[in-house]
Amino acid sequence: MTHYGLTFLFLFCWGPTAQSETSDSLRTLHKILFSNYSTAIRPQYNQSEPTVVGLKLFISNLIEMNEVQQFISLSCFFNISWTDEFLQWKPEHHGGIQKMQVESANIWKPYLDLYSSLDDTDLFGDERYRLSVLHDGRVTWHPTKTLRVSCLMNVEKFPFDVQECSLTFSPLQYTFEEVQLEARDFLSVFAISKRHGEWEAVNSSVIVFSHTFDGNKLSILSTSVRYKRQHMFFVLNFMVPIIMLSLLNLLTFWLPNDSGEKTSFSITVLLALTVFLTTVSSYLPRTSSNMIFITTYITCLLLQSGLTVLATIVMLYFHHRNKDLSEREEDHVADLNAKRITGCQRLKAVWGSKCCNNCLKIDVLMFLIFFLAWCTTTFWFFAYVRVPT
Repeated sequence: MTHYGLTFLFLFCWGPTAQSETSDSLRTLHKILFSNYSTAIRPQYNQSEPTVVGLKLFISNLIEMNEVQQFISLSCFFNISWTDEFLQWKPEHHGGIQKMQVESANIWKPYLDLYSSLDDTDLFGDERYRLSVLHDGRVTWHPTKTLRVSCLMNVEKFPFDVQECSLTFSPLQYTFEEVQLEARDFLSVFAISKRHGEWEAVNSSVIVFSHTFDGNKLSILSTSVRYKRQHMFFVLNFMVPIIMLSLLNLLTFWLPNDSGEKTSFSITVLLALTVFLTTVSSYLPRTSSNMIFITTYITCLLLQSGLTVLATIVMLYFHHRNKDLSEREEDHVADLNAKRITGCQRLKAVWGSKCCNNCLKIDVLMFLIFFLAWCTTTFWFFAYVRVPT
């Protein structure tokens, strides 16, 4: 028993003493590290070597995708890391301190600029965020930022379109020989992204390259994000009514010529299609380098509806003209021989039947022509505007 007690006492006396982090130790360490520290000097003992800055992006929320003004607004969370060789220490010499928090204004940071930004290009000028520094000099920075970036959108397949926008970062204050960007785990860009009502996140990609600008070689990191439009709202509220109206337009030729509603019905359909074209155009940019299929499709339907109105007016004109001629011919025959009433009735029946048959044939012919035109236009639209998978 005495033997075990002596062994325990020996280990207790000669073993490493437990160290604890105290405010005094942290204050002393901070004073040592930042006594001669300068935020203007890149944290590299060998200034001929570049500082590698790792960048990781998370998109937490799609705020707005504005097709009319051509910009995208995103709420983003960043993980930026690099090694600061001036902020290294041995934990066993400083109370076991493994890491410390540093005010943003007191440490060197690789200020990143965002190309095509509609707001301040300096992403992280806000000094609220603290940085975490490990004992080996690894610095981690987790700023958040709402980005509003111009994005040239291709809406030719609206509402079945997929939009791709690029976020391009570069440390404009440093050349490629001084600071180099490095992409880290950009496959998880949408890992914390919230679901959007109109757009669905598809995928993302990233490339890192160098580019010479104004004689200076810069390190550039560009990430592309792709969003697919949730098209069901537009299909139910625009496409289905437009197709139904265009089909109703064909029924104009089945209305009787003497009903008095043939022209007003076709004009009503024409005006309804015009309203839908105006409404759809409000979701699209004012100018586009590509042909927008849905506006072309509605314009073709408007043209067919206009031709339907024109054809209806012409047919009604000849219908009533032939009807008036038959009535005048009947009156003329009745004046020549008022006693031959049966002949007048026979002539009236012949003229009326002939006029009715001709109008019916023309109505059927016009229906077939416009139906073929509608089928061709509709099949063309859905052939080119395929629903993205």
